[in-house]
Amino acid sequence: MNISLKLLTKILADILQMVIIRLVHRNQYFFIKTRTIQDCLAWSFEYIHQCHQFKREVIILKLDFEKAFDTVEHQAILEIKNHLGFPSIWMNWIKNILNSGT
Repeated sequence: MNISLKLLTKILADILQMVIIRLVHRNQYFFIKTRTIQDCLAWSFEYIHQCHQFKREVIILKLDFEKAFDTVEHQAILEIKNHLGFPSIWMNWIKNILNSGT
């Protein structure tokens, strides 16, 4: 990627961080600067501990999302952003970035 595209994507990512907290559920941790995977693990261990303490049955499902973003269709990303009410200029920037990246 050239420098101008990297700069643009960094600016858009920083702007998105200001809004993403309202869009993402409080239990989701990925792509949120103020949340870490360690918080998620701590929450999981606490939940398992409580289930064990109160003798509740629990099923744990661990999914591996490695490189999941690379397999998502760009059109799906654009449709989700459109549904969430992103402005058309933002949508055009994202569409151009997704189409120009190699």
